[in-house]
Amino acid sequence: MHSKFIRFFANGIKNCSLLKKITNYIIISSSLTKLKSSLLLEVIIPKILYKTQKYKGGRMSPKLFTIITIIVFVIIGVSYNISSGITDEGEKRVLIKKGEYLVTIGGCNDCHTPKIFTETGMKLDTERLLSGHPSELIIPEIPKNVLQSGNWVLMNPHLTAAVGPWGISFAANLTPDEQTGIGLWKESNFVAALKSGKHMGAGRPILPPMPWENMALATDDDLKAIFAYLTSIPPVKNRVPQPIPPNEIGK
Repeated sequence: MHSKFIRFFANGIKNCSLLKKITNYIIISSSLTKLKSSLLLEVIIPKILYKTQKYKGGRMSPKLFTIITIIVFVIIGVSYNISSGITDEGEKRVLIKKGEYLVTIGGCNDCHTPKIFTETGMKLDTERLLSGHPSELIIPEIPKNVLQSGNWVLMNPHLTAAVGPWGISFAANLTPDEQTGIGLWKESNFVAALKSGKHMGAGRPILPPMPWENMALATDDDLKAIFAYLTSIPPVKNRVPQPIPPNEIGK
């Protein structure tokens, strides 16, 4: 591609329509491919300058040559930045769609999204998507025998709270709200949490029924895609209660 570009550049000098040709060609070429900085610095620019020097004899003053050289650098730099931005944005959209797919098939909404109860059964409350256990819900009285190992594991109607021998656990707010969700988390915190089974990768243990052991088997790329999706959804302000240990239930 760059050899054709250089020939086009040289011909432009001959017929005095240089600037227009350079601009049009670079814009078109940058929309077709993401130019690498090493290619620009090591191949394209040196050859352009060589060809410019070759054809400037008798046709171009040193001042005009300097101006055109500067313009070439500016146009290539701008076109590279534009094409890079477009490519990066496209890659981000693909990553988010992959994360949405993984969250959906992984059943994350089953516990992390509150429900709406209709005549045909439970449906996801999409206005509170992945916002965790609703903070306004009152925890009903827990039967004592539920806390005995081997007896029962119970969940509330929204499936956002569970009780068992570990006490009471609540589904976390996974939206990017900075005060009550994961808005201040880094990608590394999220990956470490699901790999280690600890809050933010270093805090308290992640309690049942969150299947973090299964999520720990996911690749880092999959977990990064999930994080990209979670940070792209609307933030929901909902402060989920802290887990309640067995010895504090009913107090």
